[in-house]
Amino acid sequence: MPASDVTATRPDPISSHRPGRFDSIDQVRGAVMVLMAIDHVRWFFTDISAYQPESLANTNLWLFLTRWITHFCAPGFFLLAGIAICLYGAKIDSERDLRHYLLSRGVLLILLELTIVGYSWVFSPGYSFGGVIWSLGCSFLAMAALVTIRREVLLAGAAFFLCFHNLFLDEMPVLTNPWLAFLWRALYQPGSAAIPPAGANYFFLFPIIPWLAMMVLGYTLGHYFRRPAAERRLMFVRTGAAMIAGFIVLRITGIFGNPDTLWISPTTPGLFSLQPDLASSVINFLNTEKYPPSLQFTLMTLGPIVLWLGLSRIDSSDGKPNPINNALTLFGRVPLFYYLCHLYLIHLLALAVTSAAGQPNDWIGFGADPNASRPDGYGFGLPVIYLAWAVATLILYVLCRAYERYKRTHSHAWLRYL
Repeated sequence: MPASDVTATRPDPISSHRPGRFDSIDQVRGAVMVLMAIDHVRWFFTDISAYQPESLANTNLWLFLTRWITHFCAPGFFLLAGIAICLYGAKIDSERDLRHYLLSRGVLLILLELTIVGYSWVFSPGYSFGGVIWSLGCSFLAMAALVTIRREVLLAGAAFFLCFHNLFLDEMPVLTNPWLAFLWRALYQPGSAAIPPAGANYFFLFPIIPWLAMMVLGYTLGHYFRRPAAERRLMFVRTGAAMIAGFIVLRITGIFGNPDTLWISPTTPGLFSLQPDLASSVINFLNTEKYPPSLQFTLMTLGPIVLWLGLSRIDSSDGKPNPINNALTLFGRVPLFYYLCHLYLIHLLALAVTSAAGQPNDWIGFGADPNASRPDGYGFGLPVIYLAWAVATLILYVLCRAYERYKRTHSHAWLRYL
């Protein structure tokens, strides 16, 4: 798709000051990243074994919603990455250069997951797992091949896997070959697998295929940014609303879309059922399977994101700059820099706060055992979690603003990867 095809249509009023870039995408990306930080603060600041947000026996509505609101993050990453790939391909107007970019960025993300990202979780060298950055990297590698396929075929394939991939989990093969077992975990079913031939276990939380399908969906949606702004926004609003409605219907009826066989989250209920009180019923209704993402989870999370893409504005209703939207857009312009910084910042904040409060924190100290569990009595309540999140967000704003200014005044080739 030539770059001229994007700019030939009526320019988007929220992005006309920067040709080729859409602030609505940056704004939504920044929002899901800020929400992501809540979940990571909760992970470092609470005893997640004693307070399980998705377990009706060990949660409350506010704890659950604190976890639930962060479910939009990973789907948002993959969908928006797919849209960005489409727009970048239109900008450079070279399939060869696009494939080179996808391959190099994919390799970079995988290396970061195995090194810098892995270390940020436990401050222990050599630790890593198949997390969201790893899965994004693998998906970029796959997209280097998939961008050569017709958009209609890609859309059909993405829709098929998003709708039906959970059905195949019930037919999981018994794999005695270690290489096939490893690939099954990496590609399809979350869990641990021995790395052939050494036999060391590696844990995959984000298997490639279901999350790649979200990226492919985003790639196909990216073509709608060639349309006039009003037409594009209307399409996104209608699509997002239809996805939300589809989730509500499927969740209430229970006819399809959320498996009873649970893989990672033993507290995910499967089918919805009314509970003795309203709060428990709300939790049960919204508690869908994320690992791997069920159809109901996908509709529940991607629906509002697509809707937001149709409704987002960088300015307030009176035409004046909106500081919150501007901050979110800033975060969305430097997503990888934000991600790498936020894990180290939150980890260091947890060490500082727990030390000041006299909490046992050896399990998150430097050189800690990656398999160590939280000691009895560890953790803080939601007020401390949200306060730490607010502090982290303010610090990250300062860091990201400085880095974004550096990017605007320097032209180093490596800056387009970070």
